[in-house]
Amino acid sequence: MKYMKKKMIALIISFAVVISPLPTVSDSSVVEAAQKVYYVPGSSYAYHRTKNCWSLRRSKNIKAITIKKAKQLGLKKCKIRGCW
Repeated sequence: MKYMKKKMIALIISFAVVISPLPTVSDSSVVEAAQKVYYVPGSSYAYHRTKNCWSLRRSKNIKAITIKKAKQLGLKKCKIRGCW
């Protein structure tokens, strides 16, 4: 009976550990920070999802950076419909 009680307690504890949520970094925030976006150094106020954004059509010096870096530079997300 003692053996069965110990097994049952161990089972309950292990089950509680398995179902309790572990603190993790959000996968979407990690992916977003690493995602490449595009901007024009020196004349840009926004970052763009693709090089083909309508507002970049005449730009020659398009650079790729991460969203994290774009936000550090003070750039905002492009508001052109279809860019995002």
